[in-house]
Amino acid sequence: DVSYAEGYERESNDTNPALLEEAVQLAADSDVAVIFAGLPDSFESEGYDRQHMRMPDCQNELIDEICKVQENVIVVLHNGSPVEMPWNDKVSAVLEVYLCGEATGEATTDILFGKANPCGKLAETIPMKLSDTPCYLTFPGDRHAEYNEGVFVGYRYYDKKEMAVRYPF
Repeated sequence: DVSYAEGYERESNDTNPALLEEAVQLAADSDVAVIFAGLPDSFESEGYDRQHMRMPDCQNELIDEICKVQENVIVVLHNGSPVEMPWNDKVSAVLEVYLCGEATGEATTDILFGKANPCGKLAETIPMKLSDTPCYLTFPGDRHAEYNEGVFVGYRYYDKKEMAVRYPF
């Protein structure tokens, strides 16, 4: 049996208490909770830089609240770039599907039900938080990218600094 609750309003940062309560109750009565989360267009889109790495507050709150009533929580992330995951250590699994297009549904269900193995490497290193990134001190800058880290771009920056990351390249 598969049940569904919306949990949050897609284009909102604010929590809708009724949607949150419905989702938490459903999760409490289930064997596992699968939460589809990520970045709405108001947080990430073409033509502008993101000012932070946070997901909408309503999504982070939903994940936190469901983790209080359900120990088997899987978060499926839909986003085009890394996000902070303050709840990472509370969930059983995170499946990063990025913006994978029209086959997303079938591919995701194949992974969730064990028909496919989500193997391979990430395309980028996912830092713990924005302040861990090499560009943090120079953003937003003057429309010119500064690579003060020299040849140590991408994962090499974190390796050289011996810095802990959320998920390595």
